[in-house]
Amino acid sequence: MRLKGFWWKNSLDEVWSNDMSDGKEIRIALAGNPNCGKTSLFNALTGAHQKVGNFSGVTVEKHEGYLDYKGYRIVVVDLPGIYSLTPYSPEEIVTREYLIREPPDVVVNVLEGPNLERNLVLTTQLMELEVDFLVALNMIDEVEEKGIIIEIKQLQKLLGCHIIPTSAKKSRGLDSLLDHVIRVSRKDIAIRKNKLFFRPEVESSVEKITAMLTHQPELGGYNARWLAIKLLENDREVYHEVQRYPVWVKVELLFRMPSGKLNGCMIRSRRCSLPKIVMPLFAEPCRSVSGSRSAQRPPPAIILTWWCSTGYLGCRSFYWWSGRSFS
Repeated sequence: MRLKGFWWKNSLDEVWSNDMSDGKEIRIALAGNPNCGKTSLFNALTGAHQKVGNFSGVTVEKHEGYLDYKGYRIVVVDLPGIYSLTPYSPEEIVTREYLIREPPDVVVNVLEGPNLERNLVLTTQLMELEVDFLVALNMIDEVEEKGIIIEIKQLQKLLGCHIIPTSAKKSRGLDSLLDHVIRVSRKDIAIRKNKLFFRPEVESSVEKITAMLTHQPELGGYNARWLAIKLLENDREVYHEVQRYPVWVKVELLFRMPSGKLNGCMIRSRRCSLPKIVMPLFAEPCRSVSGSRSAQRPPPAIILTWWCSTGYLGCRSFYWWSGRSFS
């Protein structure tokens, strides 16, 4: 594979307009936690020719580049490293606004393979946004060196997207990642967009608010269920946005009802528990009495029982158990 990198003077669109007359351009965004190897992956894809700009109206840096691959020009945006899409920092605000206001064709969620658990919080939030995304399981070389076992096929069925093992440091898995990006952008691969279901009392309020916000023209740029979840989380940015429109009167009435008085920490605590639900698919090596290393994990039957007993994930998340496979 031969990758080419080039940078713009003022606008990437101006520089590339003549070359992209056939319209074969794909825009992707790399999203992930700090130190997950996201920027290393960006460098491996676009080459060393980079220029740093700023997101509109803020001082947060924006890295953008491109590569030519199999007749496509793939524009890559390296989003700031964040742990969450809850807007507590400027980096979280610009990342969320970019994904909502300027949605790329494909979001590549970069996970740090050796530290999978803490990375999955952001993954679940991408699922709530219902964006078209892939997972780049990065640092796969370190995973293998440490003897860690990750049940990739079962994990990707739970998340509803394809997972591509990569090593940005060793330029491993890049062809497969780009092939999947192209297939997702062409709709050759359907992102299943599994929903994360909450405990009954929380889910009931989520559904009621979602119904109120659905088909509201002024909120057409947002996913209604995502807005409902963020309102119950007391997300100040979403509160300010919804309060601008008449539908807020109905939503506020629901919050005044006893059934609508849900503490946002209930959903936040659920999100902290979600990574633990999938951790049986992740096994670290342990020392045996003889000193040899072996990875131990519970059998699939125990994994399924544990998931079902938690009550946090709805039945749609278990469709993989029926044997359905990805294309």
